Amino acid sequence: MRRWEHLLPPVPAYQVSIMDGGVVRLKFNAKFPLRLAHPHQRFSRTVLQRLLRLAEVEGFFSMPALITGNPIPDMPTTLIRIHTAEGTKAVESRWRENTRYTELLEVLRALTPLCRGSTAYQSCV
Repeated sequence: MRRWEHLLPPVPAYQVSIMDGGVVRLKFNAKFPLRLAHPHQRFSRTVLQRLLRLAEVEGFFSMPALITGNPIPDMPTTLIRIHTAEGTKAVESRWRENTRYTELLEVLRALTPLCRGSTAYQSCV
């Protein structure tokens, strides 16, 4: 363990999961409450196939389970987990920029907009 690792909890600030069948799930750290802008969102089969194809093109299924590096201020820990009929793949990124991972994350963010706070009166990002 590096000297600073105990200071930074490995819990993702949020986790976006796409379940088999296109259901989107969100988990978040209680200190940073978030919600899906569209809480009952479900991707169509076409969108889901395109997302899976993007994940394949970006090499998501061959990425290591953990992408880590030296702490970068304002760089959250994120986790992308994709469930398919063949199984589950999860990749967590801690404090590090990874272009292929970030490309997939940005597409997911665009398709699954998040809102700060737990009520409709909070701002969406």
